[in-house]
Amino acid sequence: MTSAVATPSVSVRRPSPRLRVALDVIRALSAVYVVIHHVVVNSTMTGLPQVVFKYGPQAVIVFFLLSGFVIFANESTRVQKSVTSYYLRRLRRIYPPLLVAFAVSALVAWLDGTLVRDFSPLTLGLNLLSLQDLGDFKPGVIAYPFLGNGPLWSLSYEVLFYLAFPLIMSAHRRSAGLSLGIVGSLSVIGFGTYVVAPNHFSLVFAYMLTWWAGAVTAELYGSDRLSLRAVVPVGCWLVALCAVAGAGVLLNRHPEMVEILRLSLNLFVFALACVAASTTVLARYFVRVAAPLAVPAAFTASISYGLYVFHFPLLVQWDFAKTPLGLAVAAVLLLVISVVGDRSLERWIPKP
Repeated sequence: MTSAVATPSVSVRRPSPRLRVALDVIRALSAVYVVIHHVVVNSTMTGLPQVVFKYGPQAVIVFFLLSGFVIFANESTRVQKSVTSYYLRRLRRIYPPLLVAFAVSALVAWLDGTLVRDFSPLTLGLNLLSLQDLGDFKPGVIAYPFLGNGPLWSLSYEVLFYLAFPLIMSAHRRSAGLSLGIVGSLSVIGFGTYVVAPNHFSLVFAYMLTWWAGAVTAELYGSDRLSLRAVVPVGCWLVALCAVAGAGVLLNRHPEMVEILRLSLNLFVFALACVAASTTVLARYFVRVAAPLAVPAAFTASISYGLYVFHFPLLVQWDFAKTPLGLAVAAVLLLVISVVGDRSLERWIPKP
């Protein structure tokens, strides 16, 4: 499948080496933060650690913004040449570590003696289709993450964003305003329908705007137009999304719905703040000061996906990791498995 010959092309400047280092630092810090967040909130720690590391959902929003930025920067031109190759690249990136994560969860459940009780072929199949989400406080969930590996919830969002990217780009090649209008409308309508009739797909579409905001930032950067004024259109859509979430919080009387609506409102406001911050002098200063961290940031960023999908069963669910020594051993295993699962498996799969 290829784009039509007459379709206008989209070409943007690739991130500079200094910006790539800064992006690596942000990705690395976000991944490590999520790992520590889950260890802390699922432990008996109190006081400062609970205060500092309670913002795991905000770190996931950073991942969504980064994902949109990187996908647009790397794929906006290539997807015009072959949509099939684009999907194969995404499949090659997402599924090998994910299958290893399923295996790690199964092994940990077997070691803990809970595999027979908790294993569900249906849940496994729905996770393979990327239809999982956290159901403890989200109404309308189709399936829980496989064997309780909670962080897998965000992959169902990412996969849908990846699937929609070529379609969004077909509109974007006609007009950047058209693509933003489509994504913004889908998100606002999606969240509105979720408030009225909670369902998985409405909530995923609601968060698509946070991902596309990263893509908008990438295009503005690539064309040397990144400024506070330039991000106003995507900012307006984020404000509209906040307004729908705020109205839902005020009008809804169901405690479970109010919790997810309030969390979503906080995350949409956080995404808006991140987009605005990317245009400030602080962002440019961060790009400069991040340079000395290039080597460790690049290494950690290269295994960030592995850290994300492997850490929960190893560090949180595994009974062996409940002691300081066991946690240290599990952390070493996490590092080894992340390096192998996130950096080596792709070599065994042919490139498109």
